[in-house]
Amino acid sequence: MVEIVGSSGKSFDLTLNDTAWIGIDGDWTCLPGYMPATKGYFDYESSYKILYINDRERSTTEVIGWVLSDPETPSPNKLWGSLDGFNGSPAAGQSGKGHIFSHGKSADAVLKDHFGYVSANVTWKIKSVS
Repeated sequence: MVEIVGSSGKSFDLTLNDTAWIGIDGDWTCLPGYMPATKGYFDYESSYKILYINDRERSTTEVIGWVLSDPETPSPNKLWGSLDGFNGSPAAGQSGKGHIFSHGKSADAVLKDHFGYVSANVTWKIKSVS
């Protein structure tokens, strides 16, 4: 479980499941998986320690739908970006910076800064590892 904190100081959680795939594009050192909270997938690039998050399910058909979420705990279901400094052996308490390049409307409240502009810059923290 990774908490993403936006410029507003608010946050949403991503649940990452790493059991979906075992390799991509010939890179068998990466950690691919599925993000249920966003209907997307992620890939871990081990040489750069970056977790890439993508806004579609890993299939031939893109699935970008709307999921209504509690306004108190917004959770985007379309998300594309990267989490920098992500460790290949995740543990609770690890943190870093990241960027959200594209997102669902439900993430606006989290990503807006104090001027009202949506900012791509976020911080992340691993809340728990199961």
